[in-house]
Amino acid sequence: MLSLLFATTAIAAYKPPANPSRPGTATGSNSSRSNGCTGNAKTSLTALAPIAYVGQTVSLQPTFAWFVPEAQNRDIEFSLYEYTTNGKSKLLHRVQQQSTGRIMKLSLPPEKASLSVGNKYWWQVALLCNPKHPSEDLLVKAEIEVVATPSDFKNTLSSIKEPLKRANLYCHFS
Repeated sequence: MLSLLFATTAIAAYKPPANPSRPGTATGSNSSRSNGCTGNAKTSLTALAPIAYVGQTVSLQPTFAWFVPEAQNRDIEFSLYEYTTNGKSKLLHRVQQQSTGRIMKLSLPPEKASLSVGNKYWWQVALLCNPKHPSEDLLVKAEIEVVATPSDFKNTLSSIKEPLKRANLYCHFS
């Protein structure tokens, strides 16, 4: 029996577009683990991404982030997939690294993968609990689509010089 556990996906203070698209598949759910990952302690994994709608970005090289609450070193595997026109997924990028605990992030290297405006993608982080039994991995995933940058946003952004005001513009522009 194959039983994959999905972890929490965090809800950020982001204002989604008026008519956001919904994820095509389930993205993250509440879960923790008390087996091979940590012995008796609970392990959890949280994607820092929306769950009720597909996240949007204007970046062709976005940074993906997730939270691992414990500092125990474990292998983490990040995978990025593109939805193809026939409804299947195509692997674009996969990388393994050590879990550091706390917030972890990964930026796409330009020479390895670049996203395209108008396309939808999904990404997954797996906490590799037991290399001999992948069904015990703790997984979290989210969807993202690349949208064109509105010209009025570009104009407004170029007129703002303070870093905090520039960052806030990304959160409130729709």
